[in-house]
Amino acid sequence: MSDSYYALACLVAFLASIVSVGLHYEILETLNRRISRLLGRLRVLVTLLCLMVLHMLEIGIFALVYWLMSFEPEFGEIAAIESRYDYIYYSSIVYTTVGFGDLYPIGPVRIVTAIESLIGLVLITWSATFIFIHRPVETKE
Repeated sequence: MSDSYYALACLVAFLASIVSVGLHYEILETLNRRISRLLGRLRVLVTLLCLMVLHMLEIGIFALVYWLMSFEPEFGEIAAIESRYDYIYYSSIVYTTVGFGDLYPIGPVRIVTAIESLIGLVLITWSATFIFIHRPVETKE
């Protein structure tokens, strides 16, 4: 595997990150404008459901990247992948930084894996902060 594939993997990871962060920003901005009309617990419920779907989409973006990279052997492989659905599973364990170890990257695809785990951590934290800011505040009388 040549160094050029490691550089290309960095570029691919950067582009997938830009798409994920951009999507995350736009959805949070839309939620911020729209949920203010909702009351208390309904606001939290709608926010949680939207953010869960958003994180699944972001996992899907990276799963698609892994699947597309699998067509070029120079990018390496994710060991023990048996079907295209395993890319979704792999992306979800990387994004959430669970890292079971049953699937693992070999070669330049490791760069994308490392970047996805960092992006996942940042985006999940961003979502948690958003939920905290928009939680219903109980007033003491």
